[in-house]
Amino acid sequence: MYEKFYGFKDRPFNPVPDPGYLYLSSYHKDALAYLTAEAEKNSKPIIFTGDIGTGKTVLLRTFLKALGPEVNLVQIFYSGNDRVQLLQMILLEMGIDSEQNNVEGLRSEVKEHLSNLFREGREVFLIIDEAQDLDEDALYEACLLSGLEVDGRHLVRVILAGLPKLRENIYSLSNLDCKDTIAEPYYLKNLPDEDIPKYIHHRLATAGCTDFTVFPEDVLREICHFSRGIPRLINMICDALLLYGYFEEKKVVTMSLFKEVIADLFNNGKAEDSYQYETASVASDYVSADQETMSGEEPASPLPDIYSEEKDPEGNGNSRTEELSVHGVGSRERGILPMTVFVLEKNARMRVRLENKCREKGVDSVMLSTLEELFATLESSSDLGLHVLVADSSFFFAKGGNEDSAGNDALDRIQRDYAYMPLIVTATLPLTVIRTKLFQRGIPLLLHKPDLNRIDLSEVRTQFDGFFNELQLCLSNIHSQFGAIYQKTITWLADSQGVTATSGRRVKGSNRSNSGGNINEE
Repeated sequence: MYEKFYGFKDRPFNPVPDPGYLYLSSYHKDALAYLTAEAEKNSKPIIFTGDIGTGKTVLLRTFLKALGPEVNLVQIFYSGNDRVQLLQMILLEMGIDSEQNNVEGLRSEVKEHLSNLFREGREVFLIIDEAQDLDEDALYEACLLSGLEVDGRHLVRVILAGLPKLRENIYSLSNLDCKDTIAEPYYLKNLPDEDIPKYIHHRLATAGCTDFTVFPEDVLREICHFSRGIPRLINMICDALLLYGYFEEKKVVTMSLFKEVIADLFNNGKAEDSYQYETASVASDYVSADQETMSGEEPASPLPDIYSEEKDPEGNGNSRTEELSVHGVGSRERGILPMTVFVLEKNARMRVRLENKCREKGVDSVMLSTLEELFATLESSSDLGLHVLVADSSFFFAKGGNEDSAGNDALDRIQRDYAYMPLIVTATLPLTVIRTKLFQRGIPLLLHKPDLNRIDLSEVRTQFDGFFNELQLCLSNIHSQFGAIYQKTITWLADSQGVTATSGRRVKGSNRSNSGGNINEE
């Protein structure tokens, strides 16, 4: 949106991990050296950890890209305790739709396929991302895979990547001699203060910027202080600053704009109060999931968690869940952008649970079971609030993540006719091939969800609640950012046309009026 205004060729702080924008701080260089050295040893599983938003994904992509085309990459995202499902996912990623449903049979198939690749002279890397979510059995199975051999040669290199608690989970495996079986875990640290301006300038330069004064020194100092070196948080703040600057036609970010962005991003009301609270309190509330020292050391101080619930500013430790929940139509009266979540789900049990949970959390939702029902509902909807679609991947992809013509047509229609609507895709088997195809379409959000028809009844509630918490955080982030854009747009249009912000008017879309963007009475 703002690229042309600033003279960029691209969004410099796009949240999607892109190796082309990688800034190699001393910590990141050390991490790449660690990955390269451990990979050359060709034996033990590599344990690569870091806090949320530190750049693990983009570093892994950079490392894997450097391996060359002769290397076979198998990358999966799985959270659960089902060895059978884990092995089936690995086989599916290697292009094999196995009919086996027992661990021994699946292990044999995995070894046979890896042996064939080995005889062809191909090296295989298995990457399991978000591995801190693996339960004990699945984690143990993943570690065992690195021991598969033929004639004394290892068949696969295993990389387990995730949050710091992965290290603790690994060392808690009672039936695994970790000292002899895995590589020393590595912890990726956040950017040091002196590297944060360099990081920002690097991304600006990569996007084609030649004038770095868009972020003055005082603003850079505040970004350093508030972000505490978390690249994802730096990106989020900088992207919002550029967007707000575009709306206000400011090519140089000011401190007043910075405070306003902090207030809107974190939904805390008055800009000044929010800014003081966030910088003084929230920035010190983020605590790593693992405080023990490991390779690369732990952070020197707590960091702000950009995905966790915010803390009560009164300091009583209560989570501000209600303020982070999604607001429905009634919220328009309170000046908040209303939001409706359309859930496209085939599994009836999952639909019922999602509907109940949405009602419990005050989320306006519409449950749908077919594409026909979805499009009919969207076409007949007269709500001018924000729509978000949460859809199961099976509507768009065939088994194993293969192409599906009807699914492709549905995605094309959604992105063409409902481009304004954010899309979150969910999957019981979140395969890398699906994620890659979604990224190519500009759809970055893919959430893993439990298969309610397969997991034990005793685990249903725990696994579903974990999935819904992830979904709610995604929805809250979307609502917060769209709400901020909504308010900015209204203010900008009102100011440009001499209409006061308290007139109770709103903008109607061009499909509802030929008046060229006039502000009409509610």
